Amino acid sequence: MTKDERRAAVKAFRQLPSGERREAIRRAGHGNRHPDPAVAGIVEQWSRAVLRRAWWNKIPGWTQPTACLAVMALGSWLGAGVVVIPGGAVALMIGLMEWNTSRAARAVVNAAKPDVSTDRALSA
Repeated sequence: MTKDERRAAVKAFRQLPSGERREAIRRAGHGNRHPDPAVAGIVEQWSRAVLRRAWWNKIPGWTQPTACLAVMALGSWLGAGVVVIPGGAVALMIGLMEWNTSRAARAVVNAAKPDVSTDRALSA
């Protein structure tokens, strides 16, 4: 996926109404695609853009929030809590949001995969 394709996918996703985005991600969490093929396609392209091959997508999602908590605890212990704890709290929230975004994108991609058991039943 090229940089322009990623930008277009993110732009199309952001132009969807928030209710449609939430509905598509909620359905993907249950293993189902959105009933509107256009919305399902936009959300799937966004998911593929989020999960593209990059070094930061190979790091487990829990790593950044855990590191933030460790830095906040260390800063508090060293007496630099006035600066470290608020900054760490903001970084922690960003890390949790990124983790949630990656989980949602994985659910959408998994819901977009064809169901092998259904395909076998239809062909039989």
